[in-house]
Amino acid sequence: MAEDLMYQLVLDEIERSDLDPVAKVQALEEAEGDEAKANAVYLKHSIRRSQDFLQIKVFDAETELLKEKAKEAQRAKAVEAEKKHRGES
Repeated sequence: MAEDLMYQLVLDEIERSDLDPVAKVQALEEAEGDEAKANAVYLKHSIRRSQDFLQIKVFDAETELLKEKAKEAQRAKAVEAEKKHRGES
């Protein structure tokens, strides 16, 4: 299902002539300058780049979540240390 959506997004960008310039150059390189072949492999490169972008976004979100969890653990540790210092349990 997600893969179908990615194909649809790339097809939409092709219809709008709003091509990803990097994917276009990669496709042209793979096709050894043959425009017809480049158009055929553009889809592959554009989808791969979109997948890479999504993976980076997921990685960034996971990293931020881990940072927040670490900060929360530090805050909890500081509160616990303060309680011990005051003689509270």
